[in-house]
Amino acid sequence: MIEELKQHCEQHLSTSLVVLSVAGRFEVACMHNAPELKNSCLKFMADHYFEVTKTNDWKELCNSGNGALIFEATCGIAKNKQEQEENAKKKIRLS
Repeated sequence: MIEELKQHCEQHLSTSLVVLSVAGRFEVACMHNAPELKNSCLKFMADHYFEVTKTNDWKELCNSGNGALIFEATCGIAKNKQEQEENAKKKIRLS
């Protein structure tokens, strides 16, 4: 039952992301092995990259000294941005 509760929490947290706290939620998702929340955070950070990088949560993440976490965040954001661009190109070609 704990796993079901965890999934429910992940779903709820994934639907209530905001710029000010998304980097912190990403960090928590990684600490607690919450893949749905982690992926939602990465997509949200890619969508709102410039706003997110100005927040205290982002600065704290970058200053945490956890290179693996920072690497995962930046790679995940880049991957989501690339997918967005590829999807936009496909839509243009289909038009």
